[in-house]
Amino acid sequence: MLGCGLVVGVAGQLVGKYAVTPETFTAELALHISAVGVAASLVGGLCLVSTNRIVRGILYPLASVGMMPLTIYTGHVLVLSFRYWLDPGQPVKNQLAWPVLTLASLAFATLWRPLFDQGLLERVVRALDGGRKKQDVRPTGIEPMTSTV
Repeated sequence: MLGCGLVVGVAGQLVGKYAVTPETFTAELALHISAVGVAASLVGGLCLVSTNRIVRGILYPLASVGMMPLTIYTGHVLVLSFRYWLDPGQPVKNQLAWPVLTLASLAFATLWRPLFDQGLLERVVRALDGGRKKQDVRPTGIEPMTSTV
């Protein structure tokens, strides 16, 4: 993924700069293909880096937030709406809100994950889904065929 992404990214840039006329559909297509290649190489590189134990420890808070997105995002909406309810005339772009919500989310998820493994709303969704565990669900969602003969 890393290697192929780099090749596609560099090839897209070269085609966009030297082989096609600027500001044409082909140049835009080459630019987009290059962006996809760079994104793929970035994901591949991050996957390689994250195999390191030290890096996984550093990224543990981020992984914790990633395991409970519904809870975290709902918390953001509730905090922002409560803030607006308290003061409707507040400025729309408050530069302090984003870092505070981010740090609070990282701290909350890091402390919550060892105790409960997943967020509160994720537990509710799992309970409404029938409480199936990850091992019970087939990756393709297709049940195995059984013979009636």
